[in-house]
Amino acid sequence: MAQWSVERSDTGPGRTPRGVGEADEGRVRATVVDERLETVRVEPRLLRSSREELSRLLIEAVNAALEDFRARRFDGEAPDFDLREIIADLQKANEQFRRDMSQRMEFAADVVTELRQAGVRVADLPTLNVDDMVDEVTGLLRTVDEARHLGDEELTGTGEAPRASVRAVCVPVGRLKSLVLDARATRGTVELERDVVTAVNAALDDLDARTRDRRAEADVDPEAVKKQLGQLRERNMARLESYFRALSDVINGIEPER
Repeated sequence: MAQWSVERSDTGPGRTPRGVGEADEGRVRATVVDERLETVRVEPRLLRSSREELSRLLIEAVNAALEDFRARRFDGEAPDFDLREIIADLQKANEQFRRDMSQRMEFAADVVTELRQAGVRVADLPTLNVDDMVDEVTGLLRTVDEARHLGDEELTGTGEAPRASVRAVCVPVGRLKSLVLDARATRGTVELERDVVTAVNAALDDLDARTRDRRAEADVDPEAVKKQLGQLRERNMARLESYFRALSDVINGIEPER
């Protein structure tokens, strides 16, 4: 018979985050740790159900445990984010910044014109193209976002237990899509629980490997992206400093014509 235990899904200092899911009013339970299935518990009398019904209940419990783990993993400290939303916000902010800068530049140009007409010597104003400053950043983020979603809807990971008694298929973002049980898998709960854990984790491992390969094809390296963002920030800050320094030189160099 299966050995039942009380699984906890809460977290605390020094405690490993654990996701818990169940189906059929707790008759099927699953726990997840580190994005992998840790345990499956099946009430013995469910072995009298059809393999299709048992598979459905197992899928429900496993996916509930995976979702519970992801919800608790960061304990609310790392909210999910949408790169596409960030890109759109950056573009809106850049548009507002561009309008503000354009108005200020036009005002400064008018002042320079008036000063020159009044016989004051004023150097030419520096120029700054603000559009490409954000375009470079949003372009990089868009490349990362496209790589994150590259073919996700077609990506699957497969795994099976020894002797193929249980076969699992997982899809992004780490969900169990199908679980096929043969007659050997339902001979006893111990064997069933063991083989389900083995097959599902093999499918999750396969999915992770395929995801890494797919994203590698898009030439997106997280460390390289981080480095590029840092370089863009430094370059844009240097451009702004250079612009305001040149503007300051223009102001300090204003003098009446002799």
